Amino acid sequence: MNTLETVKTARPFVKWVGGKGRLVSELAKYFPKQYKDYYEPFVGGGAVFFSLTPKTAHLNDLNLVLISLYSFIKDDVNRVVNSLKVLELEYYSLPSIDEKKALFLQKRDEFNNLTNDSFEKAVLLIFINKTCFNGM
Repeated sequence: MNTLETVKTARPFVKWVGGKGRLVSELAKYFPKQYKDYYEPFVGGGAVFFSLTPKTAHLNDLNLVLISLYSFIKDDVNRVVNSLKVLELEYYSLPSIDEKKALFLQKRDEFNNLTNDSFEKAVLLIFINKTCFNGM
């Protein structure tokens, strides 16, 4: 049995439209105190999932790239982090906002031309999410 426990260290790695991050503490009042498995049909950024840290979880979303990303993180988080560090260094080494914008547009084009289950596309999802307008 899982019990309702919130953990402050686990957090979503992307911001998602409709995210529940700011509402989790309020929503938690309505969660059952104990449950067998956690099912999340539209995980998005995963704010509720990360706040509960259930032992058994079934995550789903219509966004196949996002689901691939969760799988890559589960299977080899170090590979994801290292790939993001390379992108981060490239992005922050650029001296002007125009050059950063050009890199963003280049990476967005790359993202749009890759298959939905590719590792590269999954990593670019985080990069685009963090560098687009308003960092959303």
